[in-house]
Amino acid sequence: MRKGSTWDEFRDLDLSHVFRRQNKRTLDEIDSLILRKEHLRNKLGEEKARDIDSNPDSFYNNERFRIWQAKARFRAFLSTTIIVPAIFTVLNNNRDGWGLMKRKWYLSVPCTIGTFMVTFFIWHRIVGYNNEAYYEQQYAKNVKMLRNLIIKQWATNV
Repeated sequence: MRKGSTWDEFRDLDLSHVFRRQNKRTLDEIDSLILRKEHLRNKLGEEKARDIDSNPDSFYNNERFRIWQAKARFRAFLSTTIIVPAIFTVLNNNRDGWGLMKRKWYLSVPCTIGTFMVTFFIWHRIVGYNNEAYYEQQYAKNVKMLRNLIIKQWATNV
């Protein structure tokens, strides 16, 4: 018994299925996709939802997301290299924060990782990945999933 569809069943159509398997969806999963689409449509508004429906690829933009990630990662790295030694300097009575970090590495490693994660999330929000961008991305993803489902149904019925 074969699950999913192969690349040759979608000739000259949407090629987003090539690198991942598409298993058959149940009616409950289709209903949940439609409900999720309506929920996100209400969050975005009708005009923005119509724009995304007409061209979901421009809103599900991996390049824009990659640029935001790179900016946030760089700024988080700089913030971490300033904040963590300052914290350890204060903990060591304003003397030799780097020395304390080397001696107490079992404290400095989790502190550095945690500080990087927190500053990354903060910078990621500041450079542009806010709730609206998240809803746009999720709505475009949902539209593409429903579109691929329709293409798959059409390809299996032909």
